[in-house]
Amino acid sequence: MDSRQHIIEIATKDFLHYGFKNVTVDEIARSAGISKKTLYQEFSKKDDLVLASVEYYNQNHWDEMMKIMGESSNAIEELVGVFFHMAKMFKGMNPVCFVDLQRYYSKAYKYMEDFKNTLLHDCIKENLERGQKEGLFRENINTEIIARYRMESVFMIMHLDIFPKKEFDLIEVSKQTFELYMFGISTLKGHKLITKYLEKLK
Repeated sequence: MDSRQHIIEIATKDFLHYGFKNVTVDEIARSAGISKKTLYQEFSKKDDLVLASVEYYNQNHWDEMMKIMGESSNAIEELVGVFFHMAKMFKGMNPVCFVDLQRYYSKAYKYMEDFKNTLLHDCIKENLERGQKEGLFRENINTEIIARYRMESVFMIMHLDIFPKKEFDLIEVSKQTFELYMFGISTLKGHKLITKYLEKLK
């Protein structure tokens, strides 16, 4: 593994646990077992490292989502698989990460917003359209409206003013909002399949 990739992986782990703002360059260098000078040879400023970390994090999870979608036999299996993958993502993640991006790291935040409004949006919409064709999702839902709703609801759970960390468990909030979405878009046939998959995965 080259030095740059090693730094990105160490930084991503620290950022997700403590938040982007709270972790210093000195701490990342120490965690990576390198000097601060070596770190600055790869990243001239912390903003660049934050952006690289967000890109790395998104790419890893996007690849896993594509694998799940490619192996799923129907839209609900795909949806449930992606949800459980997201639950793993959220486990141990500090919600302050998203607040930090918006407040302090404009380039990384813009990248995240672009990712959300293109790839993630299209992924959700394609799942909705697949489910409609399979008779699992209601025909009368507007896939563009619901895709945007679902996309925003995923990120809404990270808002600390809505779900304060001390009062709400991130995984439980994610589970509740996901089940509301999933049962809301599904037909009776879809409901039975959802129950089957959720019972199997418990």
